[in-house]
Amino acid sequence: MPRRLWIPGVAAVAIAALWLTRPPETEYPDQPMPFPGPTPESPEPETAPPAGVVQPPEEASGTDVASLWRAIEEASVDPLPEFPAHWSADGRRLVSVAGTVAASRGWRVGGRLRLPVPQLGETYEPIVAAIDDGPGGSRAAIARMTGGDGRPLRSVVTAGPGNVFAWVETPWGSYELFADDELGWLLPTASMTANMDVSHRDILLPGEDLGVLSTPGGDAGIEE
Repeated sequence: MPRRLWIPGVAAVAIAALWLTRPPETEYPDQPMPFPGPTPESPEPETAPPAGVVQPPEEASGTDVASLWRAIEEASVDPLPEFPAHWSADGRRLVSVAGTVAASRGWRVGGRLRLPVPQLGETYEPIVAAIDDGPGGSRAAIARMTGGDGRPLRSVVTAGPGNVFAWVETPWGSYELFADDELGWLLPTASMTANMDVSHRDILLPGEDLGVLSTPGGDAGIEE
């Protein structure tokens, strides 16, 4: 059986990324929040050649830090971690996060995180702007840096007993990591939504019942 990841935690991480990384209105007045995917003017992550050097602020401390994950070959692991069927495998990389949970105990405001994105051949080193200690021994680090084009780039990494999640903003779109405490997948956010069927509603409005929803195949109505 495939290794199982705590996929239901995805929604919580996405909300945390949106809320915790949203800058004050006066900080970046002309920069819309790019989550959950590449901006219209950005090329696809898999086809755009890296351009420019991404540099974190010079005043940051803690330059000697280890990468929080590393890419490994899928053929070297059996069984592979669970991968949701509705996600696209385009651009995915298997990564090892061994040691990440332990490393999270040393995160501090002003220190660096080292976040490899092997799909782009880049390693980002954003500066930790805030730490959120959650229940059950989990920790979230909210980090920022400046891209080579001057745009702000944000990242969120959450590590806790049994799971590691991350959202990494790059000039070529955002990437997300979903892992247990050993292995997981790093992939473009765009690959997570590539197979999403938006032709039907899957929510109920006040006063409606299940009969107003459509099935994924497009058939109207759901029998109660």
